[in-house]
Amino acid sequence: MAITPTPDHPVSVPRKTLRHEIRAARARPSPLPAVMREPAASQALERFARPSRRLVRGEHLFHTGERSLALYAIESGSVKLYTVTPSGEEQVFGFCFPGDLFGLDALGVPVHSCSAVALEPTTVYALSASELEAHCQRIPALQHEIHRLLGRRIGDLHELMMVLGKKRADERLASFLVNLAARFTAPGARQAELHLSMTRYEIGCHLGLALETVSRLLRRFHDEGLIRMRSRYIRLLDLPRLRALAGLDTEGHAATDPGH
Repeated sequence: MAITPTPDHPVSVPRKTLRHEIRAARARPSPLPAVMREPAASQALERFARPSRRLVRGEHLFHTGERSLALYAIESGSVKLYTVTPSGEEQVFGFCFPGDLFGLDALGVPVHSCSAVALEPTTVYALSASELEAHCQRIPALQHEIHRLLGRRIGDLHELMMVLGKKRADERLASFLVNLAARFTAPGARQAELHLSMTRYEIGCHLGLALETVSRLLRRFHDEGLIRMRSRYIRLLDLPRLRALAGLDTEGHAATDPGH
């Protein structure tokens, strides 16, 4: 069973074992950002990457308010980032998939600002925040990648604010499906097939929609020939129409307002 570091139980990993895990990970599609597979970054990775940890569905990696010691990269599976409001409502900030790096708040604040829970059997790698910061000072490419990821995260939050504040319910759901498809299909694709590891309730918590609204819109999209669903598998039959409904161009970016 893999172990992750805690304030009271630091992990001592034999160099041979750690290098074996890193080499095994390289034999599979890497869960880490591409720049971390560059020679200099890979050598640094061997010094502070922790062995993988396997989570079962519903298992938390961390909770809001817990001390933030590491960043995490997903090798397989998916994770939900969320918080619970004072009134007891769940607000989902986003969903993470293989190749995503999350827990970036560990670089700036002492505690996690949200919780992370596995949506399905999931494998993650832990990257020590303090050691990552130290290596970033010596490896410009690594520092550049972290800055890019932070910038993308800010952009994602801005986009979510726009979706929640400006778009109709059908536009929100169309945006969610298009953005999800963009992660797993080639640019400009006309169709996509996805497995939704999250529930309709969780999609609603992310988009600010009631469960009933999400279900009604999915039925409408089905009736209009936009999607076909079977359990949690969904085929997007007409991505161009979904992009148009979401107000996005063929690359998945917000369409330009001709009035600006």
